[in-house]
Amino acid sequence: MIKLIKGSVSKAYQETIKQDLQFFKDRWIRMDYTVKDPIITDPNIIDNGQEELPIYSQEFSIDVPQTNLFFFIKPLILTAYDRPIKSLLRCKFNRLLRNENFTINNYNIPHQDTENTGDTSMIYYVNDSDGDTVFFENNTIVNRITPKQGDIVLFPSNLWHASCNPSKNAERIVLNVVAETVSSQRD
Repeated sequence: MIKLIKGSVSKAYQETIKQDLQFFKDRWIRMDYTVKDPIITDPNIIDNGQEELPIYSQEFSIDVPQTNLFFFIKPLILTAYDRPIKSLLRCKFNRLLRNENFTINNYNIPHQDTENTGDTSMIYYVNDSDGDTVFFENNTIVNRITPKQGDIVLFPSNLWHASCNPSKNAERIVLNVVAETVSSQRD
């Protein structure tokens, strides 16, 4: 269900992605939320927003890549997925900044990337950080993954999950990709 891939991205490619993001520092969009319309309330949720660097989205009618960065990260996407991609639904970088009020019990708003069975989400960790990714089943935490630069996580897009702001590191940067894969059953 949740697949953690370690060591598949060369150190040189990891560093180039991180460095190339510096060229887009004025293109990040500040969002006051991590999830627009939350349906879960939980005392452990602290949501103080995130910054996004949109690359591609069918959802917002961005049918062409927004930056040349897409063509650089496309090989990463194609090699990370363990099944053929039928359609790319979304591709963006997310950045969460340090929040010293975050504890091990806190997380941002749990959400699903899509409700469709078979769609697959990918998270690529751009940097080491203490801002975990938390996965849920029946409102219970079933897994936590601590970001390590170069690691990739694949999981069903309809699996509930949440990000955590770092409390020690300055930032947590991820590439988030959602794709309809060949085995998807879309509504």
